[in-house]
Amino acid sequence: ALVAIFLFALAVRLAATAVVGFSSLRFGDAGPYLAAAAEIAEHGRYPDRTEAFFFRPPGYPLFLAAVTLGRTDRIPMAKVANALLGSGAAVLLALLSARIFRRRGIAVATGLVAAVFPSFVLLATDVQSEPLFLVFILLSGAWLLAAADRGSPVVALGAGAALGLAALTRPSA
Repeated sequence: ALVAIFLFALAVRLAATAVVGFSSLRFGDAGPYLAAAAEIAEHGRYPDRTEAFFFRPPGYPLFLAAVTLGRTDRIPMAKVANALLGSGAAVLLALLSARIFRRRGIAVATGLVAAVFPSFVLLATDVQSEPLFLVFILLSGAWLLAAADRGSPVVALGAGAALGLAALTRPSA
């Protein structure tokens, strides 16, 4: 069921990206994210300056540099990577639902709704940090619940690490 949810979510996100355009940039922060990724790819460090009044954490630009193999003009690769992340988020929501409600049907329904939820789909159609952030924050929550159920400090540390990565992606974490 999880593989089916992932593939369905991926198909929805890729179709939506095709409608928007695989090479177009509509999100206002896409340019600065790509510029920071180019700086990371070219010089191996986060830029000293981004914008005068707004700080963007380095997590997403580092992710962009990795998925575009250092060529930030490869916008379609970044968009496909975001579609994959968004599909992973649908699976993570299904897993969280299964852990919380302990019912397979509710978990599958949660995953299917997340696969087509308009806000989640829209987030995956452009170069923006939300899909990566969503995966890290959901992973943190899933591991925190697992750690509480099992009494496992190692899984709890994993939850903290995922939350730290979420904070390196979006300051709201």
